[in-house]
Amino acid sequence: STTPETTTPGSVDCPPEFDPVGSSCYLLQHSERLNWNDAQAACASKASNGKLMELESQDELDRVLQYLTADSTDCSMWGGYPIWIGGREQRNTNSFSWFKSGLPVDVDYWYTDRPNLAGEYDAMVMGCVSECEALKGMRDTHDT
Repeated sequence: STTPETTTPGSVDCPPEFDPVGSSCYLLQHSERLNWNDAQAACASKASNGKLMELESQDELDRVLQYLTADSTDCSMWGGYPIWIGGREQRNTNSFSWFKSGLPVDVDYWYTDRPNLAGEYDAMVMGCVSECEALKGMRDTHDT
């Protein structure tokens, strides 16, 4: 699995294994495939304030995409699977918000015709190409 983790917004003094990206710290972990809840818990165990990344601005999305597509972090390192991020669907409404901050997910982040997977436990992933896509978050793996 690939699991991004972010911690300590506003600081570039990152914990070991994390990379500074803008004013946040990220860790792309692909040692095992996890469901969304386990990925969120893994993030919390790695660093103080650790969480699945929450992309609350276009600038942050752009910085993360640049980081994820850099030579040292190219798509082949993702293991062929999308990475979980911190968005969750709100009560089967097809509306998503960031789990920790509670802020709504900006519709501009989505692939065309997404989200379209209305379901009580939907969560978000980021594909290697770019941007975000909804996926059932309570499954054991990223398989659909």
